[in-house]
Amino acid sequence: MPFVVRFVTPEEEAAWREESPDDDRYTSRVFTQELRALLLPRGGFAPVGQKALVAELDGEIVAIAHYHSHHDSASGSRDWYIDDLAVAPGDRAQGAATAIVQHIMGLARAVGPGGLLRWVTAADDEQARRVSDRIAARSSWDAYEVRI
Repeated sequence: MPFVVRFVTPEEEAAWREESPDDDRYTSRVFTQELRALLLPRGGFAPVGQKALVAELDGEIVAIAHYHSHHDSASGSRDWYIDDLAVAPGDRAQGAATAIVQHIMGLARAVGPGGLLRWVTAADDEQARRVSDRIAARSSWDAYEVRI
């Protein structure tokens, strides 16, 4: 399906409030609180360098992703990270996540060769893992976390 991937605008908050189910706390948080924090007059640039994209299908927003990049001292290249990628529950398995990842890959390639694009998926999110396995190689790194 032909998706349009673009930077977020202030209008996205209202659209996601209407489409997010009340019981989906994650979707509600991603598409409202975090989206509002990312919106600045320049369109999608957050103070820490994080950016946000949305995917549209037939004029409707169906997905959002937050990403950032930084210089990697080990390789001398820029590395890219997808911090959050969410697709509206009713629009999953149509290619929106793939369209967003491919768009970020294009942005990264335009900046320069080398570097990596990385993201994590939950171990129990089978659908996200299938998409990730189809478009990327699984890393040899294990992720660790400490709540602060």
